[in-house]
Amino acid sequence: MEIIEHKEEGEFVVFYPDLLGSITSEETIESAVANAVDAKEISE
Repeated sequence: MEIIEHKEEGEFVVFYPDLLGSITSEETIESAVANAVDAKEISE
């Protein structure tokens, strides 16, 4: 899992580099991570 903070946009982008299409962004890091975990579980 990789997390990138975009301060200018006020959001966190979270994705799995080895899982195509597993990118999400939210205003809080907790929400972004939770969405990424959900996306990974769905794709498995």
